[in-house]
Amino acid sequence: EKAVESFQKALKLRPKYPGANMSLGDIYSAWGDLEKAVEFYKRSIERRPNYADAYVSMGNAYFGLGNPEKAVECFQQAIRLRPNYPDTYKGLGNLYSSQGNPDKAIEYFQQAIALRPNYPDAYMSLGDIYASLGNYSKAIESFQKALQVDPNFTDAYPSLGYVYITIGDTDKAVECFQKAIRLRPNSPDVYMSLANIYSNRGNYPQAIECFQKTIRLRPNYPDAYMSLGDIYASQGDYPKAIDYFQRALQINPNFADIYPNLGYIYSGLGDYDKAIECFQKAIRLRPNYPDAYAALGNIHANLGDHSRAIEAFQQAIALRPNYPDVYMGLANLYSGKGDNDKAIQSFREALKIRPNYPDAYLGLGNIYSGLGDYDKAIECLQEAIRLRSNYPDAYMTLGDIYLNLGKYDKALGCFEKVVHFKPSYAEAYASLGRVYKQKGDKQKVSKQIKKLEALHREDLAAELKQYIGQ
Repeated sequence: EKAVESFQKALKLRPKYPGANMSLGDIYSAWGDLEKAVEFYKRSIERRPNYADAYVSMGNAYFGLGNPEKAVECFQQAIRLRPNYPDTYKGLGNLYSSQGNPDKAIEYFQQAIALRPNYPDAYMSLGDIYASLGNYSKAIESFQKALQVDPNFTDAYPSLGYVYITIGDTDKAVECFQKAIRLRPNSPDVYMSLANIYSNRGNYPQAIECFQKTIRLRPNYPDAYMSLGDIYASQGDYPKAIDYFQRALQINPNFADIYPNLGYIYSGLGDYDKAIECFQKAIRLRPNYPDAYAALGNIHANLGDHSRAIEAFQQAIALRPNYPDVYMGLANLYSGKGDNDKAIQSFREALKIRPNYPDAYLGLGNIYSGLGDYDKAIECLQEAIRLRSNYPDAYMTLGDIYLNLGKYDKALGCFEKVVHFKPSYAEAYASLGRVYKQKGDKQKVSKQIKKLEALHREDLAAELKQYIGQ
């Protein structure tokens, strides 16, 4: 304001002073008042028609105002007046970059650099274009040249860091973000980027520290609150997670990604009404959200409302046809209703999308076993075990089949695998007891009864006693 006052005084003394008009234009441009800036640049040019700098500044202002035609006119006039002025080519590069013309933008940025080899801003803009084109090696080279010219060019470090994240070199990305913070300690976006890296690495203490610094620097940053909520949810600290998710929603009530996260927490806590409300809000904000429909389907299934569950699963599949987990949910529902044909069809659809899906093979094995088609059941269960060698449920069903077929040694091997992988699997001890009864080993049957009693499964222990005639 004092500078404006000084230049206005200068203009009163020298009304035709182009430099004062130019400086006032620059000040208004820095304040974001581009229309006022254009006004002063025009006055400056009226006083000095060959003022190339004013044309460049006016071109940048018109570019900012969304008037590319006038911006190009100004830049071209600047080139006619001063052909070797690098800022003009930089301005044209920015304009063509914004218009989605990367080839022309690169051409002008390179011209700017040819005229001024120590031009960090031009290298920076060139790096941004190469990064957007996926040419990461040239992007890195451009950002590094900007830093060679000016080691304190703070904007280059975050951009370089984002490229390293994209190519998977998070160590170098961390190094870049830390340098950026040393040069500019009050940059919330850089802390946010660092926090995301630490979070993805599972380094939650450092991630939490960086997310909290982000919030201190920018208190109305909903993404930071959401990320903190995600961390606390993964650690099982649901009250803190809910608190951070709700803070994010206070800042942005239409933050669609948060409602499912809240919904999953409420669902896990058994508060299905709140969970349903959250998923429905997510769908209202983002109608084509298959994960929200899938979550609603799972809740309705848990509540025993099969028709609503099927409807939600079908909507999820309509939005994402290659969604194997939803086909699994449908298959389990159809199986529970006794509609084996639809269940088998849904399991098969899941396997078309994800051929190495052990849960789908287990589901098929259970159905074929229930239908008495033991050959198909054994084939499916063995495939489930091949895909997941430590799969107690698959061994359990396979053991039951062998027990029914009188293949006691094979059944014994399966049940022993079950209790090896899951020592608390009470039904396996009961089945082991039945196998030992058939093999005539009363002592081992008694051991299974004791194990069941130790697991507080007196019901299964009583059934086993009845089975052996005690």
